[in-house]
Amino acid sequence: MGAQFEPTLSYRVFQPFVHHLRDRPELESLLPAPPVTAQERVAHGAAIDALSRTVEASGDPALGLHVAAGLERGSMDLLEYLARSCETLGDAIDAVTRYRRLVHDALELELQLKGELAIWTFGVARGLRWHPAAADFLAALFARCFQDMTDGAVVAEAVWLRHPPPSYRAEYAAVVPCEVEFRREVDAVVLSRRALKHPLSTADERLRRVLERQAVQMLDSMPQQQTFTARVVTHIRRAIEAGDPHVGPVARTLGVSPRTLRRRLQDEGTSFGNLLDEVRRDMALDRLAADRSSIPEIATGLGFSRIPSFYRAFKRWTGTTPAEYRQRLH
Repeated sequence: MGAQFEPTLSYRVFQPFVHHLRDRPELESLLPAPPVTAQERVAHGAAIDALSRTVEASGDPALGLHVAAGLERGSMDLLEYLARSCETLGDAIDAVTRYRRLVHDALELELQLKGELAIWTFGVARGLRWHPAAADFLAALFARCFQDMTDGAVVAEAVWLRHPPPSYRAEYAAVVPCEVEFRREVDAVVLSRRALKHPLSTADERLRRVLERQAVQMLDSMPQQQTFTARVVTHIRRAIEAGDPHVGPVARTLGVSPRTLRRRLQDEGTSFGNLLDEVRRDMALDRLAADRSSIPEIATGLGFSRIPSFYRAFKRWTGTTPAEYRQRLH
């Protein structure tokens, strides 16, 4: 398993803030400097530090809202144009989710369908620092984009924010086109479920295919981070050793829902079941080679509830039985 890298985000995210502060160079200087190359990105920790310093120095705790209010169409570059080329709003949300790493390596987006509601949650991976101004900015950005992309036909049902009601609570009404609720369990934009099927007037299938190819090329050219798959493999191994190799506990240790875990693994071309099978195989081979435990003990230790199930899996993995494999080694 490779080294673990700090998540990074595109400098494009800061450009609206730079534009908003263009008349206040003393504040603009607090933000990260423009990149030397197009591939250069900003470390997440440095980005949050810069945002915190800028909010404090500006004396404007509602900075995230005010920056979002001044956004122009196309501000989010390729990802935005790709979303606008999709057939429906739901397709656009799916595209942004799949290619979110263009914006931020650790950006977590998940669409949850509950009854007649579609809840699009957003944030960063558990354990990373966050800031209310970032949540305000993304909430306003998404809510306003949904309305703009549908020519005003779709208005969010609500925006949910985890942080408590701020001193500038009254200012949300001028920026966010719906009710805002605070102290929620997640940051999210809530839509009606039927809104996902709303067609986009800017849909262009040929353009979408071109932009998706470009998005894939850009992702391939980015510095390689530890894949989500590699992280899941690590936690599956730990879960097996703890005696609970199921998707729920593994998802909890990674700070995501089982649905998000499955979706992200699918994005990387695999599944939880396939990874569990591969980890069990590798651990079985290692233990048969180095461990004096009996074969039933090894099977139980790998989470097989029935010994015959382990024998069938091992025959599928190697074409031989555990006993024959161990005998060949010794």
